[in-house]
Amino acid sequence: FGLLFLFLGYFLKEKEEKVSKCPNCKESFNYTELKNGKCKYCDEIDTIEIDEYYKKYPEELKDI
Repeated sequence: FGLLFLFLGYFLKEKEEKVSKCPNCKESFNYTELKNGKCKYCDEIDTIEIDEYYKKYPEELKDI
């Protein structure tokens, strides 16, 4: 039973979803929502991974 619980716990735990943000419209998206990493609302704008986005635009952290 112990091995069963370990096995189920490993596969049922929530996986960290990667989030990206559009530098143009400032919307955040899960990678699963996007096609080829492009913003859904802005034409042909590449989104940036959220950690990299706030490194590039640290002034936006103050607004949170």
